[in-house]
Amino acid sequence: MLGTYSILGIPYNTAFDTLYYALSAASIAILIYTIILGFEKRRKLADSALRTQFLGIAISASGFAVSIFTGVFLDTLTRMAIIDQLLYQQLHFSIFYVGSAMILFGINSSLSMVQGRISMTKNMILRHLQVILWAGFFATVVLSAFYLFTVHVGPSHHVAQQPIFFLPVILITIIGIVGLPFMAFYSKGVLQKSLTWFGLSFFFLLIGALREATVIPSTGDPLADLLVAFLPFVIVSTCLYFSTRSLNSRG
Repeated sequence: MLGTYSILGIPYNTAFDTLYYALSAASIAILIYTIILGFEKRRKLADSALRTQFLGIAISASGFAVSIFTGVFLDTLTRMAIIDQLLYQQLHFSIFYVGSAMILFGINSSLSMVQGRISMTKNMILRHLQVILWAGFFATVVLSAFYLFTVHVGPSHHVAQQPIFFLPVILITIIGIVGLPFMAFYSKGVLQKSLTWFGLSFFFLLIGALREATVIPSTGDPLADLLVAFLPFVIVSTCLYFSTRSLNSRG
């Protein structure tokens, strides 16, 4: 039993829970500050490109904050036996997909911003790409939700770390990793810096998501697994803050 072990005299379970809630609280606190900063600075700007980027990052940060808070809150209810494991997952991932859509909205905002800076031909390509991205995202949500809510079709035992449930977020992280550097290439100054930080956040988000989905295998130590998953989430939150702050240097 994990509870029979200790770290520096602290029971293992206590150390795990403390780190779990501390990392979650750190991520949410950074994200809330980023959201407030983004909306406050956007309100004072006339530059449409900067306003669009502020909005995109703020909405993405909101989606990420909603996902983390919901996961921790529902997990706590499950530990207290207030809800069962299946209901936990159905509620968790349903809101998780909403948060993922908000994050994709942020990427889409950056795409819209870049469209005014490229040729008409490339502009049309981007418009078609936006449609494909949203269609692909909703297709993964439908597929994941089908398995999530159809027990006799999905896995016989619903475990939170089922890779198929993470398809939507893995898709948007790959989109962010591939697409945002492209957008940064066609931007300059503070927008380029912002897009670079924004893109970097998706790299760390992918690491955390792959660990949560067990695509990155367990180390065998729950505390180490927690660090592999949740430390990248703190870094994601920090990258989103720096993405917003780099825009703030202009305003």
